[in-house]
Amino acid sequence: MIAKKEMGMGLTLFISFFIVLFIMWTPWFGKDITGRGLNAFQAADNLFNTIAKGSSYFMDALRESNADFTGKTDLDMRVHIPSDAMLPLVGTILTAHVQELEIEGNMVYFQGDLTNLVDAAIIDADDMYHNRSRELALRYGQDESQVRRIGYAWYVFLKSLEREFNNQENFREAKHVSELVNRGIEVGYNFYGIQPESARSKIGILSFSLVFYVVYTLWWGYAIFFLFEGLGLKMTKGKKKET
Repeated sequence: MIAKKEMGMGLTLFISFFIVLFIMWTPWFGKDITGRGLNAFQAADNLFNTIAKGSSYFMDALRESNADFTGKTDLDMRVHIPSDAMLPLVGTILTAHVQELEIEGNMVYFQGDLTNLVDAAIIDADDMYHNRSRELALRYGQDESQVRRIGYAWYVFLKSLEREFNNQENFREAKHVSELVNRGIEVGYNFYGIQPESARSKIGILSFSLVFYVVYTLWWGYAIFFLFEGLGLKMTKGKKKET
């Protein structure tokens, strides 16, 4: 037998849950760096990214560690670039920062200074991190839309350089390049287009998000609970059998 009161409550919660869900999928929750509307899930992702970005700045530490290599890093190397698509852009970047460069197939031969090369990569990563797309693009004669490709070209080249250092058992230099990739290039690339914020400055919306998540989860749980109660499906304590 259907319990009308419980069924009514269940249906109300069920329908209103999906109305709110529909609203959350609409692009009414702010805009991204390109002006595109964000839905609630994208806005929440952007919120947590801005807070994460505010605590993920390592460029100064990378500059300090790079200073330890000054005067000890003359390079004369050949590295294999596995990406045909990135090879021209890798060449463009290296041309601006090394003394001699030759490209044969996917092999890149260059002479230069590791400290200067790392400093250049840090500057580019810093520009990506701070969304200075114009400065970064002009440095290599590229359009601003190519900023992420520049970052990825650095990633491809530096991972190949790290691999070559390891092959030569130059493990100190390999670790130095690896830290540059992990704490510089990847951070700049991943957070490009996002404005950094501190958690304290967003305490209100963070608190609301947490409370809303708990309430919305319970909302769905009670909708199902009352629907089953309305259908007459109830949980009752079983009788203990005597043995």
